[in-house]
Amino acid sequence: MFPIKKFFIFLLSLLTIITFSVKVYAVIPSGYTAVSFSNGGNNFIYSDNPESFGVTPNDLFYLWGASLNTTPKDVEMYHILYNGWNSNNKLMVGIAIRNSNNSPVTITFKGSRNAWDIQSNQSANAFEKTPGILRDYFNASYTSVTIPAYSTQVVYAINTNFVTGNYKFVFIRAQFQSSLSSNVWMRLFVAGENKINSTTFLNDLFNISSPNAPGTTNTFTGELSYTQKITTLDANVKTTYRFCEWPRPLSNINEYTGVVTYKSGGLDVNAGNFGVVYKININNANGKRIKITPDWSNKDRQYATILYRLNGSSWTVGSTISYGQCWYISLGTNNSATFDFVLPGGNYGNYDISFD
Repeated sequence: MFPIKKFFIFLLSLLTIITFSVKVYAVIPSGYTAVSFSNGGNNFIYSDNPESFGVTPNDLFYLWGASLNTTPKDVEMYHILYNGWNSNNKLMVGIAIRNSNNSPVTITFKGSRNAWDIQSNQSANAFEKTPGILRDYFNASYTSVTIPAYSTQVVYAINTNFVTGNYKFVFIRAQFQSSLSSNVWMRLFVAGENKINSTTFLNDLFNISSPNAPGTTNTFTGELSYTQKITTLDANVKTTYRFCEWPRPLSNINEYTGVVTYKSGGLDVNAGNFGVVYKININNANGKRIKITPDWSNKDRQYATILYRLNGSSWTVGSTISYGQCWYISLGTNNSATFDFVLPGGNYGNYDISFD
């Protein structure tokens, strides 16, 4: 640890979370202690492949689909859309649900969403925007909608307009649950203005045979069997653990186990586990702090963000930190603690965790 003045140590003890900066190259530990994870939560559809693509008024893109039943299912959509006709036409991005039963279905859901105009096709334009959406999703209240028999509805979406000369970054996090156990289907989509205004819009969407967004990238779209990765650590152990470990080969155990389906041509796992809650049960936490340091050896990483909570309290968007900085979070006075954190979209993986 770098030497610091005594008065600064005193200030550290007064704050729940602080960041500090050192004007030297970050020290990258030579090795890590492997972490073993189990899965928790419900299934999770993550849509990020392709991460960026063009949209024109006549386009209708089916991104991913899945069945829906009486068990909740999460959805996260992270896409940077190119203004394919360089105008300000309408755009819709969201989730439609089809009821193929002969009786109505009630869809219970909650979510958070937004869209931003950005100047370039770079995730760096987006990373500070995603933590707040995730926080608002976790804190959102549930609502419901009834879909008649043999009907289709857009249940949750962003309705926006392109701005000439800009990309449109769209981000959605939501959860859906059906009152019926079968014959209910969801599809994630992007639609241009002419398709939105078409009377056959929703039928056209569900008639597309397979995901058709143009191109593939080194990202992931698919369904996971988890929304949580769970582990137990001892704060008395002086070592460093690497979470959201990427790229492969990996030292951790079961960090990416649980992929149900994924889009061919892209990654076969959700690299970094974007949007997944890492739940850390901590023994011997009394009087200690958890230290979280992004891997600053990645030359593309200039800043980092995080979403976290301690002992089931309210979710907090951590301060944005830059090269050589870290987060310190006090674990309180109880012998055990639970620390949850999420890697928000637009960041990079490899968050190193230790205790002091």
